[in-house]
Amino acid sequence: MRAAEGADWIALLDDDDEWLPDHLATLWSNRDGHVLVAGTSVRVRGRQTRAHGAVSEEPEIVRSPARLLFPENSFTISAAMVRRDVLMAAGGFNEGIRHAEDVDAWLRVLERGTGLLLAEVTCRYNVHGAGQMSGNRPEALAVYREVLQDYQGRPWLTKGLLQRFETVAAWDDLQAGRARRDWPEVRKQALWLARRPSRLAALTRLWAFRWRARHRRYFIPGS
Repeated sequence: MRAAEGADWIALLDDDDEWLPDHLATLWSNRDGHVLVAGTSVRVRGRQTRAHGAVSEEPEIVRSPARLLFPENSFTISAAMVRRDVLMAAGGFNEGIRHAEDVDAWLRVLERGTGLLLAEVTCRYNVHGAGQMSGNRPEALAVYREVLQDYQGRPWLTKGLLQRFETVAAWDDLQAGRARRDWPEVRKQALWLARRPSRLAALTRLWAFRWRARHRRYFIPGS
């Protein structure tokens, strides 16, 4: 961030991701009135692709940090552009944590204004597994939970939101257990999810969100 001194906005790019044609122009033309703006990214794992960002063909205005915790954080860091003054006022990125440093920063940024998720695909996000959040779920979830301790008492961090966050974690752990054929883990998570109707209600909302994300139409520039 210090290297960007004098800039009004900062656009970020991980070294193994790729900005697609017109990425910066698209974000720049939609920035007004917001503190954080991101295009949709395409997550690429081998031959599989999935859009990550807006779940419809219309932009989504994000009005609360809670949106990052449920159904999920839809701001891919390499697809995002953030107002520098707001990021600095929020304390910048916490370099002392792994995995969730972008979510931690976006939570604080979105306490100071709205975000915008654009439907246009502007970024290619390469999923490798090892070294990424998806490659070390237990460690990543532990970091998430530790980060959330710093936000206790915030009006948007309700008990219900934390329960929905844990529902997503349990469902993803169940699916990971199925992939490993770890049936005790599958039973453990299924029983936890079934104990309370509120968890099943949150799970239904999560399924609907992910169905929309999987089935939305998108165009990859340059493809």
